[in-house]
Amino acid sequence: MVVYEVVLLIFTLLCFVLQGYFWIWHFAKVRLESLESSGQTFPVSVIICARNEAHNLQKFLPMVLKQEYPCFEVILVDHASQDNTASIVSNLVESYANLRYVFCSNPVTSKKPALRLGLQSSRYEYILVTDADCKPSSALWIKSMMAPMINGYEIALGAAPIVGGSGLLGCFCQLDASIIFLQYASATNKGQSYMGVGRNMAYVKSLYLQPFHDKHAQYVGGDDDLFVSQFSANKIALVYDQLALMSSPSTGSWSNLFKQKRRHVSVSWEYSLFQKLNLLAFAGSHWGFLAGVLLMVFMKTTLLIPLGLLLLWHILTYMVLHRQTEAFIKGTSWFCLAFAEFMYILFYPLMAIFLMVKPPAKW
Repeated sequence: MVVYEVVLLIFTLLCFVLQGYFWIWHFAKVRLESLESSGQTFPVSVIICARNEAHNLQKFLPMVLKQEYPCFEVILVDHASQDNTASIVSNLVESYANLRYVFCSNPVTSKKPALRLGLQSSRYEYILVTDADCKPSSALWIKSMMAPMINGYEIALGAAPIVGGSGLLGCFCQLDASIIFLQYASATNKGQSYMGVGRNMAYVKSLYLQPFHDKHAQYVGGDDDLFVSQFSANKIALVYDQLALMSSPSTGSWSNLFKQKRRHVSVSWEYSLFQKLNLLAFAGSHWGFLAGVLLMVFMKTTLLIPLGLLLLWHILTYMVLHRQTEAFIKGTSWFCLAFAEFMYILFYPLMAIFLMVKPPAKW
């Protein structure tokens, strides 16, 4: 080997070791488990903000309304929809007394005004949020998500797998969702919460309505991340229960995926320094390992070494993903996941570019 090949090998090995640290000592310790409650229940307001989601509401809203929970209301905030959302919800109101329809006429494209209106309209102190295109895994979703709140927690972070989609895009969305979950789940288990997903989260209303959002008015998305990061010192629970999953469909195109990612990544500037460094170490070593392997193969540097490292890498990651996040990668083959993995070669540089530009102005 010449000098630059030795340097590349050492760099790739260091990235491999750092990735092993994350996957073995952090991600592999996340478990799918049920939380036991005392049997007591608190009234809860379920808030769903929707814009032109009539088709999804017709399919999924009844599943939320049929939850087995003693006392809850569902508030559907129609954010200036131009489809038949109003008529669909009106028909459901006739059958479900606990469904309430609220119209938000605010022209701002961000979900912020709709969510705030929903919170202000809610009757109860405990809030559970999800999206119009999400499907609860069971009729005990509310009960499972509320279990930690009954035990004194102020925020409960749920799991939200991506389902459906086809080809490389669908596979990548599932893989990406599982890795994001493992990151915030392992951080929460260690008392270092920094984000959650608005598709499946519970919290105390008075905590969310504190004026911390005013400091982040420039962001159209990421309110959930900012909220969790702001109150990371409070009692935050991870709910990873088969009964409490809230699945949503894969994005329809690569352009939609990157628009969505740009909204979420833009708020990462507001994370703590520790969390920024932690996320940078994972993303950097992830990209570095994949790039290093590809470069060694391209330069034909003792092919057994990069191919052997790549095989070990995929065995490790697939074992962790299959054991810890089976609900996220259900129906996805090892080959598809291995192929989708290399999309991060392009994905991380694009995310870095998004970090350097101003926050998006539209939802």
